[in-house]
Amino acid sequence: MKARRLLWPAVMGLLAAALAQGTWAAADADASPPQAAPVQTAPAAAESLPAALQGEWEPVSRALESAGNLTLQTQSLIWLPCGAAAHAMQVQADGTGHLLKLVGQPACQLDGTPVSHLRVQRSAKQACDLEVAVFASDKQLAKGERLAWGVYTQTSCPEGSASGAAGGR
Repeated sequence: MKARRLLWPAVMGLLAAALAQGTWAAADADASPPQAAPVQTAPAAAESLPAALQGEWEPVSRALESAGNLTLQTQSLIWLPCGAAAHAMQVQADGTGHLLKLVGQPACQLDGTPVSHLRVQRSAKQACDLEVAVFASDKQLAKGERLAWGVYTQTSCPEGSASGAAGGR
């Protein structure tokens, strides 16, 4: 009993200090802490491929001849290395044209090697030509190591392609 009398003032002191600081929680069983509103972030706006690059392109260079025609759409492409159906891509403008990151399955392959990115840009010499650089991975892209490079010409271009470019691999 004597021990209770000694502890009682200490417990009451702690309780009084907690109440004075406002840290004492209500004993109401139905009370729940306020819920923080969910943080909503706006999805990153997906870039679209410019209209000038959209359409059907046929290979001029031998290096990409086996890949066949390349059809570029707003956010997808149709290209033999990716299969017969449209393949999703993420578009990002960069200093040398547009970088097309291939996403989804099945993975694209050029002569048995996976393809992760294409960099496309209009030819400075021929208005109807498109220069295409093919990259196998993010690592190769960062190093600038191309899997293949070649020239495509737009099938509907009124000027036609005067380029006889033969890209190398």
